[in-house]
Amino acid sequence: MTELNDFVQSEKPTFLDYKYLLKLDLDPDRLDMLIELLPRMSSVSVSTMLHTTDLDQFCRDMFRIWGDYVDIEIWFDNAEEGLTLLELLDVKANSFRVRETQH
Repeated sequence: MTELNDFVQSEKPTFLDYKYLLKLDLDPDRLDMLIELLPRMSSVSVSTMLHTTDLDQFCRDMFRIWGDYVDIEIWFDNAEEGLTLLELLDVKANSFRVRETQH
């Protein structure tokens, strides 16, 4: 069974690792949907503002404390995959950032 931890790096991802960052507040049902959708992405990592390598436990703890949502960071390289993910989850992004390029 797929878990969030399957997509967590030991170090917090940065724009040196990925081109895009999508920040979402997800309720438990949408978090389950995310876990189902992540394996379809070609290059992806998940994190939170306070990076942890046990994101599954972190989310359970946050749902127990806050009850309704958890803030997730999704780092990825393919813009189309990220937009498709956002559309399938049917949520509004808190933030969408793109790595700055040097000219």
